[in-house]
Order: sequence, then C-alpha cells, then structure tokens
Amino acid sequence: AAAAASSDAPPASVMDTFRNMGKAIALFFLEAYLNVIRSDASIKFLVSLFPAKIAKVFQDLYTCYKAQTAIAYGNELQGTARTVQIFKEMIRVYAREILGKPFK
Repeated sequence: AAAAASSDAPPASVMDTFRNMGKAIALFFLEAYLNVIRSDASIKFLVSLFPAKIAKVFQDLYTCYKAQTAIAYGNELQGTARTVQIFKEMIRVYAREILGKPFK
C-alpha cells in the first residue's frame, strides 16, 4: 500500500518546479506591491507578514529609523517618507534572498 501511495506522488522535479513557480509568483506580486506603496501603514503590513522573529527585528528597526530620520529632516512627514523608501528596498532585498533571487 505504501508503494502504491508513493507511486502516485509527482516526481521531485515537478514539485521543485511548482515550488519555484510559487516563489516567482510571490516575488512578482511583492515587487508590484513595493512599486506602488508609499505609506507607513503599507510597510507595517508587509513586515507583519514576515516570520515572527524577523518581523520583530524589522518593526523595531523601522520605528527607530523613522524617529531618527524625522529628527534629521526636522519634519516627521519627510522623515517617514524617506524611511518608507529605504525600507521598501530592504524588504525587496530580504524577499529576494528568501525567494531565491539573491542580492548581487
């Protein structure tokens, strides 16, 4: 019975193909989303989707960086806008590393 069940499973190469397609699709949609977002809430939403430990690090880093950028710009709105730009790129690089297109 175990042999019959294993023969019904698709070959590993097919599973790898589907797994890679899923990653490519996820990366495509993430890239599209990153290209259009401009808000603090959008960054926070994306970070909330990260694994818990990484989300916590990104949240803390984002909060501190946003506060320091607001001080540097002398304006909270400008500081937040610049922080969003920077973190969009950080998220893009992180996602590429996780989904198989490493930063070069």
